[in-house]
Amino acid sequence: MKLLSLLLPALFLLSGPAPVRPAAEELNGFVVTRGGQFVAGASVWQRDRPSNATSTNAEGQFILPRPAEASFYLRVEAPGFVIQDQLVTDTTTQPVRIKLFPLVRGPRR
Repeated sequence: MKLLSLLLPALFLLSGPAPVRPAAEELNGFVVTRGGQFVAGASVWQRDRPSNATSTNAEGQFILPRPAEASFYLRVEAPGFVIQDQLVTDTTTQPVRIKLFPLVRGPRR
């Protein structure tokens, strides 16, 4: 019994540090207007990897595979709105909330 009590702490030391929790495999968020309304059908993609893309659903929600990079930009585009680039880092809380602003056109001449 005394031998067991001596070996147990040694086993914990030999087992090494606790495993690191893996990063989230998905990145999720919402695209909203300046007034907080959801934007359905907005295109969302990783700016430097256009193949990592999706569209928002009726509630403005999107889900993308999370890139391995610690920081990257998401680009969001929707008709009638200014294209928005949003920086996402490994400390960005989820869900990501991306705000779009209306496209303002000047008077016709």
